[in-house]
Amino acid sequence: MDAQEQMISWGTIYKALRDTLPAVRYHDGQPVTALTPAPRGATVHVGDAAHAVDLAIIADGSASRHRGLVAPEGASRYAGYVAYRGVIDEADLPHDLAARFRDRFSFYDANRTRFLCYFIPGDFGTTTPGRRRMNWVWYVRSDAPELSRITTDRNGIGHGLSLLSGLIGPMSAPNSWSAHGRHCRRLCASWWSTPASPSCKRSSMAASPRCATTGCC
Repeated sequence: MDAQEQMISWGTIYKALRDTLPAVRYHDGQPVTALTPAPRGATVHVGDAAHAVDLAIIADGSASRHRGLVAPEGASRYAGYVAYRGVIDEADLPHDLAARFRDRFSFYDANRTRFLCYFIPGDFGTTTPGRRRMNWVWYVRSDAPELSRITTDRNGIGHGLSLLSGLIGPMSAPNSWSAHGRHCRRLCASWWSTPASPSCKRSSMAASPRCATTGCC
């Protein structure tokens, strides 16, 4: 299907948003120790300091420590599949594969799996061909025993939630590797062996049956 699309990277979005405020407004490396919701705002506790705000947005991921303040009944649960993710410089791709996937948003669907890939901006937001990056995600359905195997790193240590780049070992690779198309296998084989090795994370779902009426969301 022909369609006009534009791809973006998280790094480019992050920089654009962060640059809208002066650096002094950011408090890096200062974990929030508590949140106190109120009908007209909230108090954010950072160490020994307390900051009154009009709105506190909780965005600390699927393993959020603060979600319970907004929705005590909204704990996340395993969605039944894992996502292997990776990014590789366009210049490091085999030439024929780079040409095949250039200017396309590619999908590969099969039983219990979906693979997708597309180019995103490179360093400093460049979109110059040859200097971009390929972003790819491989979703694989996995039951509980398989999830335990996949989230065990190359040193035999189980992580349960995710594995960072560099920790994925042979046991973490999906069993369905050899079942997929030739180009998909070549892409995965090349990415698995590069310094920019993939990460892996179980996919979780969390939903709140109500809207928060306090200053936290």
